[in-house]
Amino acid sequence: MTEFRSNRDQPIHGALAVQKPSGPTSHDIVQSVRRFYNTRAGHTGTLDPLASGVLVLLLGKATRLARFMQENEKSYRATVQLGVSTNTYDREGKRRRRKSVPNYSLQEVEDVLDGFKGELEQIPPMYSAVRVEGERLYEKARRGEEIERPPRQVSIRSLELTKFSGSRLTVDLVCSAGTYVRVLAHEIGKALGCGACLWNLCRLRSGDFQLADAVPLEELSRPPVHGFKALEHLLPSFHRVDMQEPAARRVRHGNSISLSGPPGYCRLFYGDSFLAVARQTGEAAQPVVVFPHESD
Repeated sequence: MTEFRSNRDQPIHGALAVQKPSGPTSHDIVQSVRRFYNTRAGHTGTLDPLASGVLVLLLGKATRLARFMQENEKSYRATVQLGVSTNTYDREGKRRRRKSVPNYSLQEVEDVLDGFKGELEQIPPMYSAVRVEGERLYEKARRGEEIERPPRQVSIRSLELTKFSGSRLTVDLVCSAGTYVRVLAHEIGKALGCGACLWNLCRLRSGDFQLADAVPLEELSRPPVHGFKALEHLLPSFHRVDMQEPAARRVRHGNSISLSGPPGYCRLFYGDSFLAVARQTGEAAQPVVVFPHESD
């Protein structure tokens, strides 16, 4: 991790991993960091107020990379309460029903979990921030409305049972961006036949950031802070291309350049400066995000 120093007089550009506690919203933490460091900030994937763990924030110029970093794979540890169903699919919602939990064997539970591994469709919960017809779903839900929601394709690469004690189970999972663990908990309960809701959730990893890398909120005001990656170290999976003038000049103006390389996204550098993210097609690369000079 790159050392990070709090200095309101110097621009800050990069990604900072924060240990979100259970309680505040992701937006609350973004706002706090935005005010403290006097810079633009945004996150790369929201965590519900109930959830804790790694919340990756993009600062300054790095906020323009959100579309790429939001797609990063995530890892979680989730505790599921069997026999309890709620309208939000987690313990903070209104209870819809409570059922007795049969004496499931370990094998029965593991067989159900196996059915959720791989590619599957999820329907976003009504209590979510997804926009439908220009309005957040949770706004409709608070008025008592329930509407059709199109399913989304998600991927659960790994789903391992780590603890099982009668009416409560804990799983570790690795999943694609956009996966609702609340929905997974609800669906596990349906598959078992007793209902369930999410009881606790901790994000262990977001992309390249591990929980061990993340900074507790109370330490943000004490530089130096670990858990920070400068702009030039982000998107390491995009291959790096070092340029000379006049190609760098063309990139600064948003123009394509001649470039041979594998298809997909790449990072364009001029010296130590990260100039742009470009999409490589054939023998050309077209900038899709261009970073301005500090003086711009």
